[in-house]
Amino acid sequence: MNEQTDHTSSYLLHLLSEQDYATFLHQLDELDPPEASVFLESLPKEQACMIFRLFKKDTATEIFALLDSEHQSELLDGMNEREISELLDALKSETTEDMEMMAAILPSSKPYMETGIWDTWKKRIPWLLLLTVSATFTGAVITYFEKAIGTYAILTAFLPMLMDTGGNAGGQTSVTVIRGLSLGEISVQDLWRVLWKEFRTALLCGSTLASVIFLKIMAVDFRFRSHTLLENGILQNNVLVAALIALTVWCAVIVAKLVGTLLPMGAKRIGLDPAVMASPFITTIVDTITLILYFSFASLALQI
Repeated sequence: MNEQTDHTSSYLLHLLSEQDYATFLHQLDELDPPEASVFLESLPKEQACMIFRLFKKDTATEIFALLDSEHQSELLDGMNEREISELLDALKSETTEDMEMMAAILPSSKPYMETGIWDTWKKRIPWLLLLTVSATFTGAVITYFEKAIGTYAILTAFLPMLMDTGGNAGGQTSVTVIRGLSLGEISVQDLWRVLWKEFRTALLCGSTLASVIFLKIMAVDFRFRSHTLLENGILQNNVLVAALIALTVWCAVIVAKLVGTLLPMGAKRIGLDPAVMASPFITTIVDTITLILYFSFASLALQI
């Protein structure tokens, strides 16, 4: 519990002891779910159950999800069958909505088998269109660096690996950040701390992956040959090619983890659900940045 949350809980308890219920209800309505969950956990079971009923349905669902299992059980013990059923339905709906949004699907209130084909199409096509259009930027990047690709065709062989690595790294971070925001473990105010942690993690992950990729390319793809004579008569420096691919991997991981942090927290800051900025959207952005870095490095290093 941080100082601000501790102060808020103490103030609310003071209002209750003074029987200032009007101010208490107003302050209670101002609490965000993480603060409310901490406050409820500080109360006796009967009092926590009574106050929990004062929250709006959507807010109560979020608060319940943030409580530990012991306090969840205590609240459920104080509820009737109807209240438990409504809470579980709301939790199920909230979880389903988050999963759909993270998969780039507009949320649906109907069960899968009861949703018609046209409704399913309407829920899926907006994000697919957005992602498809945004993916055209990667094609534009490849077209721009067509000369480099034509000179060193081997560069294209590593595109899937580079793009997958960036997407995977960004997806890992975004899921972790979204979960932390949902559970109240981090907030928008923690942005710089989270960025600093993810940056250091990215340095370690990127360095490890870059080293492994460099060794793999030299051992498997080039069989430890320092140079290869290409069909167009150019003497290819294999060590340099392997190094620029490893450098791109290193940079892609760092960029992906920073983007995977900034987008969900940015969405939270402007009032959107952080799940909107999940893996599909992040992957598209990271892919474009990775390609720009890759071919820029290649143009400089290979002088093309």
